[in-house]
Amino acid sequence: MLSTIAQPSKEEPTSKPSTHLFSQNVQLTGHSAEVLSCKFSNDGKLLGSAGMDKSLFLWKASGSCDNIAVLKGHNNAITSLCFEHTN
Repeated sequence: MLSTIAQPSKEEPTSKPSTHLFSQNVQLTGHSAEVLSCKFSNDGKLLGSAGMDKSLFLWKASGSCDNIAVLKGHNNAITSLCFEHTN
């Protein structure tokens, strides 16, 4: 009697991920509605998020990613945001 070693077929998952997506490292909370836009500042130190709640949140982009400011006062949802490049 011959014994065989089971080998994974091509359809079975392997230990290597088949995607380049990363798992969640930090969850940023604060918005009360859907977030429509997120952008990093040009120097990579800040992250801005904005959306349906008419608010723009600024976060530190490193460490514990603390919220450093909330800008309110828009009359409508914020659909896009950008950082100005300064020298």
